[in-house]
Amino acid sequence: TLPLKVGSRIAAFGVTSYDLISSGTGSGDVNEAYTVSLVDGLKAQEFTTDADLTRIYDAYMQTEREALPTRTSVLDRGVRPFSPEPPEMALDPAVLARKAGETDVALVTIGRIAGESRDRELEGDFLLTDGELGLIRSVASAFHARNRPVVVVLNVGDVVETASWRDLVDAIVLPWQGGQEAGNAIADVLSGRVTPSG
Repeated sequence: TLPLKVGSRIAAFGVTSYDLISSGTGSGDVNEAYTVSLVDGLKAQEFTTDADLTRIYDAYMQTEREALPTRTSVLDRGVRPFSPEPPEMALDPAVLARKAGETDVALVTIGRIAGESRDRELEGDFLLTDGELGLIRSVASAFHARNRPVVVVLNVGDVVETASWRDLVDAIVLPWQGGQEAGNAIADVLSGRVTPSG
């Protein structure tokens, strides 16, 4: 499945495909000047990302974030302390089927916030949420029906459980939280421009 062929048409799913988590909380935070999203990193590598999905996710994230309470400090982890805000959205099966026919590969990014000020938990942290599992299952079903591969990117600050869902996808990439240039770095790995082997 990897590396992806340069020029591939990519359907990017998951809120952190568009709003990458570059660092953690508290002393794990970084005062980044900017953060390159995964979608922007892919575009810089001459991949084509689905503009319709970008519009869908941008509108969803803006609406959901406007309803969130204001954070009170840098240690405040928000309503969902480990998963990104907003949570993953359910996508219409007709949209998924259409995207599977229009693109070459699905990319699902799962995000986790980790850092100082709070112990880790099992539910919604080590284990994926129902929304995240549902996203992986629905994307895999639609894309595999068209013989299209599915890649999961784990934009996390600590380990997560993969054994229960890893057989649903064709590749898993673990780039952790890569700082402000993470989108470009992940795209380098996905394209095969660099090896992630260290």
